[in-house]
This record gives sequence, C-alpha cells and structure tokens, in this order.
Amino acid sequence: MKSFSYLPWLLGVVSITSCNSISENLDYELRLLEYQSPNCEPERDACLMVDLEYAYFMDGDSAAKSIANMIVRNSTLDFLGMGDVEAKVTPGLETAVKDLDRSFQELKKEIGSSTGWMAEMHTSEVYRNDTILVLEVNSAAYFGGAHGQYFTRYFNFDRRSGKLLPLSSFVDPAIFINRAEEQFKSKYVEDGESYLDAGFDFLEGKYVLSANYAFKGDSILLHYNHYEIAPYAAGQFDVSVPVK
Repeated sequence: MKSFSYLPWLLGVVSITSCNSISENLDYELRLLEYQSPNCEPERDACLMVDLEYAYFMDGDSAAKSIANMIVRNSTLDFLGMGDVEAKVTPGLETAVKDLDRSFQELKKEIGSSTGWMAEMHTSEVYRNDTILVLEVNSAAYFGGAHGQYFTRYFNFDRRSGKLLPLSSFVDPAIFINRAEEQFKSKYVEDGESYLDAGFDFLEGKYVLSANYAFKGDSILLHYNHYEIAPYAAGQFDVSVPVK
C-alpha cells in the first residue's frame, strides 16, 4: 500500500480522473478517498489506513446514475465490512470509514494490538461500447487474522439503466458452461484428473460458472476469488471464454 502523509482527519473525496463524455448514457469519473487514523504515526503506531479509488457516475439518466452509484457504494461498504450489498439505505463512504476506525480503536484499546488495519481498492475500465460499461475493482484488506484478503470484482453495467447485466445478456448460460468448462480444464486440470485431484472444491465435483465475470466484446472473463473453488493458498483463478 502506498505511504500516507500525516492526516489529522478524513481527507475527503477528490476527483482524480475524468472519463466524461457528452452522452445520455452513463459515464463516470474516478474518485479517491484517503484516510488515516487521527494522531497516528504509521512508523510507530498501529493505524487504520484506507485508500479507496471508486467510480462515481456523473452523466446519464438520473435514475440510472442513482442505481449505479448505489451498486458501487454498497459493494464498497460490503468490502469494508460496514454494509450490505443489497441494502436500500446505507451510510456514506466517509461515515463508514470513520465507523471502521472507531471499531479499530476499540479493538486496539481492548487487546493492545500492535498491528494496523488497511483497506485498499482500485478501479479500472475493462470494456465499453454505446450500451455496456465493464469495470474491474481490485481490493486488498487486512483487518487482523492470519493473512490479508484480496478480491477482484467485475461490474457489467447497462449504460442506459444503471443496472448490472446478467450473464444471460451476453450468452446462453446452458451452452456457455460447456465451453467454459473446456477452457477451464485445458488451463488448470491435467488429462484424467478429477477436479478434486487437481485441488478444486466444486460442489459434487461438477464445474460451476463464476458469478463474477467481465464481458470483453468477443470473450467473457470468468474470475474465481480466494476460497471460492480452492484453498486460500491456491490463489485466484480466471479463464477467458470466447463468446462464439
């Protein structure tokens, strides 16, 4: 995580990158929220350090912007452990970060922890056309425990409605799963091996499509995070599957 200068309180939200266009469809800018526990020096103290880069939708239909921004906000709150991805009413990100720091300070006071907490999130664009926008969000966090948490999540937005596009918007899942399994086996499973032998924990040994995917025009990237189909130490897995 990049180093932080001393910050007495919340730095706030700063627009760092603009991706605006004159269009009725959704478009966004990247915003940055940085935070460090007040009166805390990372070189000497256990601090909470937060670095969140997230999409904020500025252009498009007002209802669509509201929906898309709620999706991003709820997902970010869920990552911080401060909200529910399906909640209708949620705190702002700044409020959630302050609440997270209160939880950290209470734990620090209770057990005298010398280990700080961190949360880092970065957003990038994977694909866009007139009606589709696909964003990739890479996150890393440490809130105590044996190891940190690392996630990659993809958001396939309908630029007209602000809603997330299901896999069925791009392919017939019943057909696509066969093509995806072929690609997965080719990349990760030796001939004659079962999924269990190869170290994968698919339910009843049957391949399952990931619900985390990115449409890339001529292909769909399927991504499996830590623990989803294999032990943490095995890492993350992805496979690119042609649409046709």
